[in-house]
Amino acid sequence: MKQFLLQLDQTNALGKKFILQELDEEHLFVSTDVLDTLEDLGMGRESGRLKDADKKKVLDTATRNRRARRALESLEMDNYQQDPHADIVLNKKAPKFLDTIEAKGGRRKKEKSAEYYKQKFRRTFEQLIEADQFNNRDPPNYNTIEAPSSNLPRRIFCAVCGFRSSYTCTTCGARYCCISCFGTHQATRCLKWAV
Repeated sequence: MKQFLLQLDQTNALGKKFILQELDEEHLFVSTDVLDTLEDLGMGRESGRLKDADKKKVLDTATRNRRARRALESLEMDNYQQDPHADIVLNKKAPKFLDTIEAKGGRRKKEKSAEYYKQKFRRTFEQLIEADQFNNRDPPNYNTIEAPSSNLPRRIFCAVCGFRSSYTCTTCGARYCCISCFGTHQATRCLKWAV
């Protein structure tokens, strides 16, 4: 297939260059893509992928670990709030609509609900770990327990779809399995957290 580079003055793009491809002896194919000439570029032709690859940052492992730690911290702080009703004291004179009407003849001790005890003896996760460490000083406790290492080789999964992955993002170190997952990763995930 022969290629011709011609000036087309009959078009709206006067002075622009188009590609004409000879399909056979009787037919020509006119490409609508406008060419950048070598004079306009000031250099030889090169791949667009190579230009994009030069712009990408490659992070070292320390920076990647710092990014991952900050991302986890921001996820843990997401929607973190104290219970707004924890410190409210109910007024004894206010009507209680959930109480059942009982006969006034006998005096019974009121049964307290499980919710009452949950609120009264509520503890945070750190308090539970501390209590476990105080009560169970000998192993196994929360701080000393660990699973044995696996006899099977490590399996690596795609960060986008969850299938087995073979490739690693050079910028952030995330794993991906195919070009479409890499495109999704680049568009929505790669370096979206603050570095």
